[in-house]
Amino acid sequence: TQGELLGSYYKSPFLRALVAVVSLIFLVPYLQSQITAGGLIFSSATGDLINYTWGCILLYAVIIGYILLGGFKAVAWTDTVQGIMMIILAWISGGVILGATTGTLDWSYLMNRVATELPSRVMIPIDYWPIYMTSFISLFGVSIYPPSFQRFFAVENPKSLKWLAVSAPVYLIFFYVPIMVVAFCGAIYMPGLERPDQVLPMMLMEYSTPVLAGLVMAGALAATMSSADSQLHSASSIFTMDIYKQFINKNASDKQSLRVGKIAIVVMSALALVLSQFVNDLIVSIVTIALGGCLQMMPSLIGALYWKRGSKAGAIAGLIVGVIVVGITQFIWKTPLGLSSGAWGLIFNSLTFVVVSLFTPAPDADSQERFHGYLAKINSNAKMRDDIIAGKAVEEN
Repeated sequence: TQGELLGSYYKSPFLRALVAVVSLIFLVPYLQSQITAGGLIFSSATGDLINYTWGCILLYAVIIGYILLGGFKAVAWTDTVQGIMMIILAWISGGVILGATTGTLDWSYLMNRVATELPSRVMIPIDYWPIYMTSFISLFGVSIYPPSFQRFFAVENPKSLKWLAVSAPVYLIFFYVPIMVVAFCGAIYMPGLERPDQVLPMMLMEYSTPVLAGLVMAGALAATMSSADSQLHSASSIFTMDIYKQFINKNASDKQSLRVGKIAIVVMSALALVLSQFVNDLIVSIVTIALGGCLQMMPSLIGALYWKRGSKAGAIAGLIVGVIVVGITQFIWKTPLGLSSGAWGLIFNSLTFVVVSLFTPAPDADSQERFHGYLAKINSNAKMRDDIIAGKAVEEN
């Protein structure tokens, strides 16, 4: 877990616990957004025969079922299958809806029509630029979001991480193109939707066959499940490893830890399920809050991996200040100067981390060698290997 890494580098059990608590706090709204999406999909796809509440409950039951039975490996394999299913059906649905609404698969016709009839949908108003652009900063939170970070820990060698760095952006771009097409079709042919979140199921019900609509909705449910199961598994391991085994029962056996982890899965998902029934914000808004909060781990992680001068006191103070600022600028003094809450939190967090670190002791030589020394060795070996390959290529030529 991130708490384990930071607690080990800065040699601070308190920081480890603090990171764990912050992670759990911001994992809940992200998990809530997935359950909300599942409820909306069930409601739209069945004509409300399965209403929103029961849709949320069904998704909750299925996800906790296979996580409790399978653990990390179950999450990894189901995410793989669900991801492949999701991206194939996204492109099929985008093509079908585009063809049914415009009569052609050439999306230039659609884009020209949107630009002519709804120019506000393709031009971002000047007043909205600050929050729009700073919201992208929160997307950096994806890379340090606990479920993602734990997958980085699971790789066998740095080469796998390099492939991940290259493939993930390509995958995401490839996935979002057909979703963009569906959204623009909805803006033209189905304006005034009560919830923009419903554009995909509503367009499918109107412009495709029931069989295709059902398959794509299954793909959409796969998308929500592949995110929710990762978040639940991460929350379970964070609570078990960073809180239960560190502060409640240090001598816990593997069997006891596993049982506590399963209880944590049920409780955390139940909390998200309850919130999904009372919070009606758009899914994208909920996700932005979650990512903006998790983004506050970034300065202390940069210290552990890149800046030797970053101190334990700086990491603790920066994280506390960052989370407080996120809360203030999200719920009390909303988006001052038009900047997102995650951006404000990161600004104050980083400043606090740097200033406090400069006036407090840096981590000892042992911590610096274990982390910075290891990374330097990895980079040196990689450079040496590249030089050898380049030398052989020159000789062959």
